[in-house]
Amino acid sequence: CIRAVGKDYMVNLDPSKATGQLVSSSSPTCKSHILHWEASTKVKVTLRKDAGELPVEGVTVAYELLDFNNFDTVLISDTTTTLQNGEVIIEFMELEINGHRFDGSKQYPLKLHLSKTTGSVDHEFLCDNEAVVCTNDGVITYLSHLQFSDTSTVHIVDSTSVPVEGTVSIGWPNAEYSGCPLRKAEVCLFRKQAGVIEGADTEDVCVETDAEGRYSLPATIGTRVYPKVQFADHEFVHLTEREVDYNRTREIERNGIYVTESGSGLRNLDFLDTNTTDLIVEVAGGPCDFVLGNSVVEVKLCSAENGKKTFPAQSSVKHVYRVPSQEVEVRIESIEGRGDFITEQNTANGFFGKYVALDLTEVDMVQEADATTGGELVDSESPEGNNTSNNTTQEKDEQELLAEADAEAEENNLRTARFQYDGSLVIDVEMSPDRIGRCGSTNSDDFASNHVLKYKDIFDLTIFLRYEVLKAGDGYDAKFCDIVSDERVTVLNEVGLVESIDSDAAEIEVLAQR
Repeated sequence: CIRAVGKDYMVNLDPSKATGQLVSSSSPTCKSHILHWEASTKVKVTLRKDAGELPVEGVTVAYELLDFNNFDTVLISDTTTTLQNGEVIIEFMELEINGHRFDGSKQYPLKLHLSKTTGSVDHEFLCDNEAVVCTNDGVITYLSHLQFSDTSTVHIVDSTSVPVEGTVSIGWPNAEYSGCPLRKAEVCLFRKQAGVIEGADTEDVCVETDAEGRYSLPATIGTRVYPKVQFADHEFVHLTEREVDYNRTREIERNGIYVTESGSGLRNLDFLDTNTTDLIVEVAGGPCDFVLGNSVVEVKLCSAENGKKTFPAQSSVKHVYRVPSQEVEVRIESIEGRGDFITEQNTANGFFGKYVALDLTEVDMVQEADATTGGELVDSESPEGNNTSNNTTQEKDEQELLAEADAEAEENNLRTARFQYDGSLVIDVEMSPDRIGRCGSTNSDDFASNHVLKYKDIFDLTIFLRYEVLKAGDGYDAKFCDIVSDERVTVLNEVGLVESIDSDAAEIEVLAQR
């Protein structure tokens, strides 16, 4: 309806009286109109809050306006794409569609489906203030008549991640690359945050390395991240073409790597475990610890090309080697010198070719090898001749010293691979009284042990056990070790005749008749 208005708009005349009065408006003129249902909303796609909420361009937004009485009925559907500012506005001005007349008093559901693919990476989106992953069913919001985009915004977060990948390997001393993978090492991804002091970065996710030492971690696009290896308090350094790069390690942990859709800089982030410890190798002739000769020792980490290392021959029973703080296998490759005969003789029975496995992963470094002592262990903090240290030691309680000695012995036992060649067991038997020489043969060498005893007399039997460790050679006497194992020696007394044995019983019967 339309009418004209004014303070003294016109005089309303009364025709019968030819008089009138002033009025302030005209009479209304009216016409019926049908209004369109009109609404709009803004869809805004950004990165996560911790990634700075940067806009995401090129996200495809497929939308469906649904019937408020039946969500299965799609009234309008179309697709659009977010602009450089990460936004897109969806507008509606409709009167009737397929027989459905829009009702200005009702709220209409709007279903949104978001998608984007970068290379082979399908983006992932978060809804409800980053609380949940947007489902395949889509996001539903509601629109009312005359509700517009300046007051209606749907905020979707792109939480797409790209892989941070690399390997973790074991290093020989001096950070030499071995090519051996470190299995079951925990690798965590840390996220840098603006305004947070260094070292207080957020730990996002952790994984364990696989059998090949590989790891893969998801990093959200738009964040700054860096991976860090955690394994038994060991130190790890980044590798660049198999060479340690300490500067790169510090730079990455200080600044992080900015995560882009291409994943640039996030691959081949390889680490080397640089921790080493002492390995004690003992090559001994029997419990008497005879020196067998110059022993060549091999330490094996894995079957890779550089996974084994042969050390210069050790000429002492005990020698200390610096090796990685990992699970190692040790064997004697050969012996040169007096014990060279052992090489062929004992290949079959396991002295050579047999690996001794030790786990040095968490063995504490309480002692170091002194090169001037031929590999003997020397206390790293109390070298011989240090009076101050000696005085301190003397003041310690005796029980404390004993406890420390026991702990040190246990520690050394954990890091010791012992190879002991016992030689051949030599058995000598002595019987008393022995009447050898009074009957028949006088040569006791006719048998291994030849003795003559008087029937029914009590006699003493003494057994002498010792090992011939080193045989006699050019200018050398044989070396015997009188220390034998704690295993029980069983003596089967078959001297004389025993009635319970059938053959002996028959002999006793014949003798009785005589």
